[in-house]
Amino acid sequence: MKTGAGPTEAELAAVRKVLYQAARAQRISDDAASFSVLLNIEDQDPDRLVVWWVPATGKLGPSVVEAAKRCAGIASAYQEMSDEVGELDINGPDKAAVRSTLEAVAAWWSARAAALADPKPADDPAAVAQGIKAHLVRAYHYGHSVAAYFQPAAT
Repeated sequence: MKTGAGPTEAELAAVRKVLYQAARAQRISDDAASFSVLLNIEDQDPDRLVVWWVPATGKLGPSVVEAAKRCAGIASAYQEMSDEVGELDINGPDKAAVRSTLEAVAAWWSARAAALADPKPADDPAAVAQGIKAHLVRAYHYGHSVAAYFQPAAT
């Protein structure tokens, strides 16, 4: 393990092996795509309305419940990555920053899941959005110094 100015190729490879593990990466991609479709985020199809609350029951609509589950699954995947990076023999400060980045991204997805799964509308949606955004800002803060680990290896 090197303590100089940047990660070694071995350190980069070890972290990237965790970050880009094929099955998990595919699961995250699938869940993120499903999230967008379930909430009609990408297409903004005016003919396809998302039922946020079922009028007859007052409960969350099935698409919203499923979207919250997908967000929670993505959060879990990022937390798994952080745990796995914690087991690697890499530069200590880099390890801490990579893990903090992954945990902030996990918290971002978890906060989105919690907001979606809340059975009643938030009294202050802007505050909920700010709370979610804060996790992403934190991820950027920690990840900026260790960005090399998050870039796929050149092929």
